Parts: sequence; structure tokens; C-alpha cells
Amino acid sequence: MPVDFSGSWTIDHHDDFSAMLEKLQVPADQRPPATISQLDVEIKQDGDNFTITNKSPAGTKEHSFTVGESFKLVMMGNMPEVDVSSSWDGDRLVFTDNRGVKLTREIVDGQIVSTFSMGDSSVKLYFKRV
Repeated sequence: MPVDFSGSWTIDHHDDFSAMLEKLQVPADQRPPATISQLDVEIKQDGDNFTITNKSPAGTKEHSFTVGESFKLVMMGNMPEVDVSSSWDGDRLVFTDNRGVKLTREIVDGQIVSTFSMGDSSVKLYFKRV
């Protein structure tokens, strides 16, 4: 079985993602704040079955899915919900939407590193275990 992401995680720090939001043409009123200081993620994993709950001051969002199947996901903040495919790339969990935006989650040095990428642009968010 690939890596186990189960647990409670909280945002530790992140890259500047303004260029990525520009590239994605996210309207200013739908963008998250420039600095995200409150974002908690609860991950329940049973093999390829996941329930991921994101909690922030903007609210709570929960997604349940099975790796290898498509499902609807809000990739970041208040962005629109999109259809994504999910897969494993080694120990990385990868989500790809129809615009070519990828969200990759991996555990590096005890932290979850979430990388959003599109073309040559990328931004990373780092989460520590609670």
C-alpha cells in the first residue's frame, strides 16, 4: 500500500500563490488571502479510499473518493468545483482537473507538501501534523 496520509494536519507555511491564481484567472473576490494562517486538514485513509476535510475561517469542505476514480473537488479556497481524476505516482497522491491543473500531495520530512501546478507555474503549501 502507498503511504498513509491519515491524521490531522495544519498549515505551517506556503509559497506566494498570486501568480498561480492569475494564471488560473481566479477573480479577486474568490481568492484566498495572501497569507493563509488557518487551514486544518483531517485525512482518513483506508487503502485507496479517502475522506479529506478542510477547515478554514471560510468554512468546512469534505471530499470522499477512491483513488483511480473521478470526483468533484474544490482545488483551492473558494474556487469553483471541478471534476478531477485521482491517481498514485509512487507515494504521491495526484489530482488532475480538465484544465491541466495538478494537486500533488506527498509526505516529506514528516510534513504533507501540497503542490499546485499548471504548466511552468507551481506553488507549495506545507502542513505539519497536529
